[in-house]
Amino acid sequence: MQQAQSQNQLTTIPSPLLSNVSATDNVSPNFNNMTMGNFLTYENSTLGLKMKYPSDWSLKHGNMVNPLLNVIAVLSPSSDDDSSFIIGMNKVDGLGMTINAFANNTINNYEKNIKGFQSVLYNPDSALSGNPAYQLDGTYIDDSSIKRHLTETGILYNNKIYIFQFNTTDSKSPNYSPTVGEIVQSVEFIPNSALSPQLTSESPSSIQSTQNCENIPLVNASASGFETDPKDYNPPGDAIDKDLKTWWANQGIPSWLQIDLERATTICTIEIAWNKGNERTYNFVVATSENGNTFTDVYNDTSSGKTQSYEKYDIANSPPNVKSIKLNFIGSSSKSGWVSIKEVKLVGR
Repeated sequence: MQQAQSQNQLTTIPSPLLSNVSATDNVSPNFNNMTMGNFLTYENSTLGLKMKYPSDWSLKHGNMVNPLLNVIAVLSPSSDDDSSFIIGMNKVDGLGMTINAFANNTINNYEKNIKGFQSVLYNPDSALSGNPAYQLDGTYIDDSSIKRHLTETGILYNNKIYIFQFNTTDSKSPNYSPTVGEIVQSVEFIPNSALSPQLTSESPSSIQSTQNCENIPLVNASASGFETDPKDYNPPGDAIDKDLKTWWANQGIPSWLQIDLERATTICTIEIAWNKGNERTYNFVVATSENGNTFTDVYNDTSSGKTQSYEKYDIANSPPNVKSIKLNFIGSSSKSGWVSIKEVKLVGR
């Protein structure tokens, strides 16, 4: 598995659905942890998602390789690195896919691609938190010939399918089952929360947020890696040199590009000219930082794949005093895993 060259130590999370997931120990400040008895509340205001989890479990932010699924977070039981609860989101916009069709496709893929997969329980026509849902339990054999158990629930909400999957060894599954059931049953969606731009239509407040904005000078760029071939040298600085004939490029998912700003600002929009943007799509997460070290995710999206001109992304929930941004790449349609940017512009106030 390829892993990002990052300051954070990466921890592999075992999962047949997300075999290339990695998680860092840095928890985004967007996640409000409030004690409720023996449970804490995980609340992601960007996605309008709220749920309970055990107070002695760890919460980690996730990155992923599969371009179809954005891993929102990973929960891990204390003293058990071999078990994990993954919170993911799958975009189905424009596909016209029902929860039943998605569930059938999922279980068919598992039966075809996961060694020894056998469904124990399968219900493609369930409901949870007032929304269409599916439920499945199954076992499979991992690469170490150990029998494992997965419990998965998918919920269709706002043209997205939210996936909640617990993965552990088959012998531990009965012990975890009541807790996992309580976590899943606690899931709720917050319709009036501050949803990210790709999940809601533009509102008067988001229009107002772009007023009094101006171009912000960009002073430095660094990256998880870049193409160093002397004949095709593409360093990170080429993404902010104001020259559309040069570009930054790196092979490998996940990858990241960090850009430092001349002054602290509240971000209004980010404009990106993608290299081969008319041929490829890129899945990315925008994170912001006040000090260049600790980052908070504020936006995630996928490039259009239709143009090499600038594409504009409105950042409606940017914090103030942003000094650095990081573009975390979690997917690319490039078969070789290339990510590449010609130029980045940042507008703020």
